[in-house]
Amino acid sequence: MTAPAHRPRPIFAAAASGMLLFGIVFAALGPILPAVIARFGLDRAGAGALLSLLTFGVVLGSLVFGPVVDRYGYKVPLVLATLLVGVGIEGVALAEEPAAFRAGVLAIGFGGGVVNGATNALVADVHEGRRSAGLSLLGIFFGIGAFGVPLALGLLQDAYSYGTILAAIGALATVPLALFAACGFPAPKRPHGIPLDTALGLLRDRVLLLFGLVLFFESGLEATVGGWTAAYLGERLGLSPGDAAYFVSLYWFALTAGRLALSVVLE
Repeated sequence: MTAPAHRPRPIFAAAASGMLLFGIVFAALGPILPAVIARFGLDRAGAGALLSLLTFGVVLGSLVFGPVVDRYGYKVPLVLATLLVGVGIEGVALAEEPAAFRAGVLAIGFGGGVVNGATNALVADVHEGRRSAGLSLLGIFFGIGAFGVPLALGLLQDAYSYGTILAAIGALATVPLALFAACGFPAPKRPHGIPLDTALGLLRDRVLLLFGLVLFFESGLEATVGGWTAAYLGERLGLSPGDAAYFVSLYWFALTAGRLALSVVLE
């Protein structure tokens, strides 16, 4: 049986754990990029391709989740996507070849894109009348995950390899996986699918296209700054990977503080 709409708290807790995981995976690649470049002998183009691959996976997952969730509900997509993220993190942590590393990054991106989109839609569904505040609060959990990973890497990278740290982080995927498996969710909105003409009609919505364009640039800047800062600081200022990771964590902390302030304003 699905959870009734008047029980948003356990649903929000599950969504928050998923968004926390998405923050972790979205921010993890940037701080370890210098070590990855050194390990696999990548040039700047190759390193940039890894970041683009992560983003491509997120975009692909974001496109897929909507029709799938509308037809089949939230549980199965969220469980499978979270499992894919966990497997991808472990794959990246244990990869011995660039091809295996790229496959893990793509799996992380695709699973993370599904988790990101589905959890946002889920919170919007169960917080009617308080959607803006609910979504802003959900975004804070993304920031906590994104802030925590660079901080952990900065604290631990001198004692452990990035592979060991990531393998431990990947185990955290079991928490949202268990919550998604145990939680009840709203019923599918369109169990028979969405007509093609209705889906294509969204492309004629100018407001939707405008906000999509804004998010295109915002997300691109967010990913670029988070992805390249550690490598830039190491190359230009000679900082160690651990020290560079601290600066990356400050960036994500500031982003989280902004989202926290927005949730208060929109309450």
